[in-house]
Amino acid sequence: MSEFYNKSVFMATHNSYSGGVKKSIRQQLDGNIRGLELDIHSDEIETKKYFEVGHVMAGSDVDHHDNPKSIQFVDWLKVIKDWSNIHVNHVPITLFIDIKHDLVHNPPGYGPEFLNRVIFETFEAARLYTPKMHRHDGTDWPPLDELKGKILVVLTGDTESKWAY
Repeated sequence: MSEFYNKSVFMATHNSYSGGVKKSIRQQLDGNIRGLELDIHSDEIETKKYFEVGHVMAGSDVDHHDNPKSIQFVDWLKVIKDWSNIHVNHVPITLFIDIKHDLVHNPPGYGPEFLNRVIFETFEAARLYTPKMHRHDGTDWPPLDELKGKILVVLTGDTESKWAY
């Protein structure tokens, strides 16, 4: 492989947690899906102390068949982590996290920094592709060979939260 990440095309699913035709997260990864999207909610984070997965609201359109039985975001991340750890040389997985609620105005300690902590506590730092690894010299992204086994996290959704992140 000598293709560059930014010049590659990967199969992806929207609302990857919803199952159905898409199947479970593991089955999607086994089927060469390399772009997954998880919508997260934080509207009750002060009492629950965790992000939740769901479409319109926490828990909506979530398929639990061969997926986590909970809607806790970290449980869904662990499925991706476990699959990645078994398939250590996989083509990079792009994880799109769609922020459904404003993180900036969450209670102290539960804003963008909390999301960052959840991600880094779930995945080994060596498995994440971080901005520090990005080439800032005007060249292309790294070749896919250099991204084997990596997870790239992309934020979508609430603009203010993305900028604060």
